[in-house]
Amino acid sequence: MSPDFEISFSKMQSDDLEWFLGIRNQVRHNLHNTEEFDLAQCKVWYSTTPILYFVVHAEIDSRVEKCGYFRVRFLDTIGIAEIGMDLDPEFQGRNVAYEAYRKFARFIRESHDINGLTLRVRVENTRAIRLYERLGFENLGTYHTEEFLEYLMFSSVTNLVKLPT
Repeated sequence: MSPDFEISFSKMQSDDLEWFLGIRNQVRHNLHNTEEFDLAQCKVWYSTTPILYFVVHAEIDSRVEKCGYFRVRFLDTIGIAEIGMDLDPEFQGRNVAYEAYRKFARFIRESHDINGLTLRVRVENTRAIRLYERLGFENLGTYHTEEFLEYLMFSSVTNLVKLPT
């Protein structure tokens, strides 16, 4: 069954930071850094981060809305990227994340020659873990950070691109 929305991406710009911060602070309880930031702190961080950010757009009922963002960190030159996505709670539970991951896999493969994806997820974030398993990510094991127990998961881009809608 095809979704009743279309997903697209754009590279995040400094104009997106206020919107980005609103979502990031709403979902920070699931992030590795749970601290709440203000816009001035966000601007300083954004000017120095080596991580690429992409805005996720969903076209629903002829309206295009920003609904989340992906972060991408390229792992040297081995064709693997570490990714993560945060979704506006308003769009959760509507299959948007599933479709966004599928389409982002194709997008990142075509735009950056990436063949594998890794992600980290806190073990208590069971909703995200179920999504990643549904997408075909494999749990490579657990590890401890200073504050959290996390899973490291992996999938080939090819597996994600082939998933049914």
